[in-house]
Amino acid sequence: MAAIGDRVFSGIRILEFGQYVAVPYCAELFAHGGAEVIKVEPITGDATRANSAIIPGEGRQYIIKNRGKQGIPIDLGTDEGRAIARKLALSCDVVLSNTRPGLIAKIGVGYDSLAAENPRIIFGEISGFGTEGPFGNKAALDLVVQAASGLMISGRGFDGARPLGNEAFLTDYTSAALLAFAVASALFVRERTGRGQFVSTSLFQAALMLQHGNDNVFDAVDAWKRELKDWVETEHPPLDQAAERRSDRLASDRWFFNTFETADGVVTVTAPRPLHGAFAAILGIDDPMVSDPSFSMPDDPRPHLAALTHKAREAVKTWRTADLIARLEADGIPCARVALPEEALLGEHAAANSFVETFDHPAVGPVTLPTAPVRFSSSDYAAARTSAAYGEHTISVLRGIGLTEAQIDALIAARVVGTPGQSPYH
Repeated sequence: MAAIGDRVFSGIRILEFGQYVAVPYCAELFAHGGAEVIKVEPITGDATRANSAIIPGEGRQYIIKNRGKQGIPIDLGTDEGRAIARKLALSCDVVLSNTRPGLIAKIGVGYDSLAAENPRIIFGEISGFGTEGPFGNKAALDLVVQAASGLMISGRGFDGARPLGNEAFLTDYTSAALLAFAVASALFVRERTGRGQFVSTSLFQAALMLQHGNDNVFDAVDAWKRELKDWVETEHPPLDQAAERRSDRLASDRWFFNTFETADGVVTVTAPRPLHGAFAAILGIDDPMVSDPSFSMPDDPRPHLAALTHKAREAVKTWRTADLIARLEADGIPCARVALPEEALLGEHAAANSFVETFDHPAVGPVTLPTAPVRFSSSDYAAARTSAAYGEHTISVLRGIGLTEAQIDALIAARVVGTPGQSPYH
């Protein structure tokens, strides 16, 4: 590893075998910090190049998760392609993968094989479900894991009896951040020990983490959770009914931690125990949890909570959104108008904090994107503004691992690697 400069990950070299969201975004987090990231894509081009394409070969999903990387298309179905991949991997500090189960070992770049030759190497992997159990090594995308992990139900969104997935790729982006943390930690450990290691996470683990607040069982008070599981598995009730029973037991409809319609919009208010007395006073609600020191919640809290929630909803409807927010904020009660994602991205607040930036991408023109998601007071960490065109860095990457011009020309002629002139998007 080269000497660290003023960029967070200067001197770190990373090889990415990334697909779709999770590992590509993880690798981009390192590229923002100055790591040299080399992305391997299929000889036919990365799948996301055609995903919401702005122009041929430049898809929206490719651009937003591959900024700051070098790119090389390789035919990993050939012996020559696999040899190149292995040579590249052994030249790197870190290898990242979320390819289908078994592929990495098959092409000769599995961790055990690489570590035997380069014990300093760090291998980071994201799977869908992990490697053991009923779903071990099962192929998965974000929405599938949202369903299997309960995250889809936690979102509480239903279209009739059909639960709705979240469009934000929650498990993909969360697992990307988790893997980036693991890899950075492994790099830190390597500074002390001189040895790399294998680190991993999964979309399923990311989903459990996102549900951390309720994904727990304290046997003293949570017998209902086991009973709910047994009831669902034996009685097979409609899913919306099961979700409603769960919601009732969580008492998740607390009136002081909720979303409300105002006279001209919708607001979310979160007034936990120290604050919900002030919220009750603003709305003119008598909540015995505030006014009666001897009050204890009934064994079945649903009627009590439903009555308070109804009163709160009716009271909030008499307020204009701006007036209510101003009044709540005066008492320190967290609240916000419910906004569309586009309002947040293009709004004054994101711009004022430099959370987003607009720039000219060399292929598709003006683009507005979130900036790098963390800041350092004395280190350079900033989002790059370009993503590699198909085969843009093929020749320079191959030169970097010591191939001669004749060898490179032969690989290009045999279509083992791709160059811009061979782009399938012309």
